[in-house]
Amino acid sequence: WIKTQVRQLVRGDLLFIDCDTIITQSLADIDNCTHDVAMVPDEHMSIKEYPNGVLLPLIEYTQKLGYDVTKEDWYYNSGVMYAKDKSPSHELWNSWHNIWLEGEALGVGIDQPSLGKANIQCNYIISTLPNVWNTLIYMNPIFAHQGKILHFWNFRNKSFIFSKPFLVYM
Repeated sequence: WIKTQVRQLVRGDLLFIDCDTIITQSLADIDNCTHDVAMVPDEHMSIKEYPNGVLLPLIEYTQKLGYDVTKEDWYYNSGVMYAKDKSPSHELWNSWHNIWLEGEALGVGIDQPSLGKANIQCNYIISTLPNVWNTLIYMNPIFAHQGKILHFWNFRNKSFIFSKPFLVYM
């Protein structure tokens, strides 16, 4: 609830960071971001590149919300979000919260599918931040030494970060 309302609750430009992250470098240059809203693409890739294990559950969630994620180019990770204190970003968050509430009633208990639909409804307001701002190190551990914000991602107590392939690689 708070995540989908944070833009409405905080005055000024906003950098939202999930709690399953570690900040490894200065974040001061986020103030140079010129976009109203910016996030890193989920999985650090376009939807067309998603592996089936990630894509198939996402298709199910987005269909429940009334859209087809496979027709989109980008699907953004909500673990790190930058938003100016401007009307377009407030409109996105308002739409996102309402869609998230609808999704909750439909059994979609995660926030990103509703964010995707809100982005569509708000004429694709979300711009892309460079990967270093939300480094999903379970996807590509090579980013780990470059990332400003390392995102360890834990979904329902299932985190890839402690999997044997990741630990062997590191």
